[in-house]
Amino acid sequence: MWKFEYSITFVKRYRKLDHTMQNRVKTALTELSALDDPRLAGVFKQSMKVFAYEFGRNYRLLYAVRFEDKVIELIRVGDHKLAYGKD
Repeated sequence: MWKFEYSITFVKRYRKLDHTMQNRVKTALTELSALDDPRLAGVFKQSMKVFAYEFGRNYRLLYAVRFEDKVIELIRVGDHKLAYGKD
């Protein structure tokens, strides 16, 4: 089972999501924590050196994986524009 580390940006943007999207994020986190290799659930974004998990039509969860600690670092969450920092 994987542990999570939350960035300040992730926490702030998570709080701004509506209840439905927050539940989708929780479901995504449950799925990620159950995988042997959470990298497989997302698409690697070379320019940012993170993985992007897509949920909903336009929402992304950006994360990094540290195998030595079994930690998933949650970096950003939100619609496409917010997740990739183009706000």
